[in-house]
Amino acid sequence: MSKFRSWYAIALASLLLSCGKKDLDRATAMKLLQGRAVETIRCSFSSMVSGVSVAGGNAIDQAYKHLMNAGVLHCKVSPYIFSQETLECRENSLVAGNLVATAVTGVTKASDNTAVAEVRLSFQPTPFYARHSSEFDQLELTNTLMQPTEHVRNRAQRTVAQATFQLFDDGWRLQSIQ
Repeated sequence: MSKFRSWYAIALASLLLSCGKKDLDRATAMKLLQGRAVETIRCSFSSMVSGVSVAGGNAIDQAYKHLMNAGVLHCKVSPYIFSQETLECRENSLVAGNLVATAVTGVTKASDNTAVAEVRLSFQPTPFYARHSSEFDQLELTNTLMQPTEHVRNRAQRTVAQATFQLFDDGWRLQSIQ
């Protein structure tokens, strides 16, 4: 009977020890990445524009007016230069959104206690940026600003990242994401 108890104790200890050395799976990796911004995307712009009237009714004039009223653009109206009203807008910057993990597409074991996951990313705009995106797009079409929406789109094109995880005694932890 004591041989049976010894064998049972060894089997139980092996089982318990092997539970802590479990490989990282996609679901666990995604759970550890949930809610983390991989990259914050900002847009910066400044402008000196002639021929824009903040009292005007065309789409470009309205876009400037909305962005000024929202506090995105800080502009002063200069007297007429070359018979046109000129807006001088100082440089401004805002957070457009974040790249966030949306899926783990694969996991590779790098060593006994390290794993690397390939992560699919998507752009998640801030509510403020989403609310004013049509105005940004309108001004981008006129080349009056330094293409803030194009910059955001280019940065948001990044769709894949690599996340490195390390196994500790209490489970897997995210170490870095690039």
